[in-house]
Amino acid sequence: QMFNDPRKVMAHEYFHSYQTSHAVRMRGGSDGAPLDQVANVGPVWLMEGTAEYAAVRVSSLEGWMDWDAQLRARMQLALSTLADYPNLSIEDNVTPAQYVNNYALSAAVGQVLTYDLAVWATAYAISISSHDAVMVNYWDDLEQYGYEQSFEKNIGMSFDEFYQSFNEFRQKTIDEQMTVVSGQI
Repeated sequence: QMFNDPRKVMAHEYFHSYQTSHAVRMRGGSDGAPLDQVANVGPVWLMEGTAEYAAVRVSSLEGWMDWDAQLRARMQLALSTLADYPNLSIEDNVTPAQYVNNYALSAAVGQVLTYDLAVWATAYAISISSHDAVMVNYWDDLEQYGYEQSFEKNIGMSFDEFYQSFNEFRQKTIDEQMTVVSGQI
């Protein structure tokens, strides 16, 4: 099934509106961070990964796409695209400058780190916390706590701990990973 179904794209962009509405009163608003700093809403991978997760979830619940097929295809794409870059992961797509560098390295690498692997990271974060912790409470707590503390409060670990845990999760087979995330729909 196509990754770019227009209904899925609309849901993705709608979730960005939801995200940024939580940052409009924060210093710097919902954007404007220097390229080498994390935006006040959080890392690039988390912004795009949660938006894409929301879009694939809605698309799956509505019957436009198949959840398991979407996640499996995205992980297979990530594995093949990152085969030549085994040390790259979501922690290499945190700032706008890293985002630009990833796309400069390869459009495919940028795409995978921003969307495909980021969906998996979002699903993994949900598996160790809950849907609402990642998709609702993180954003609700953003203004009061900032992105780092909101992540730790809602997911239960720091970003660095999460990156280590996610990279261990990525070492499992796709089938083993699917047992963790397929039940989310």
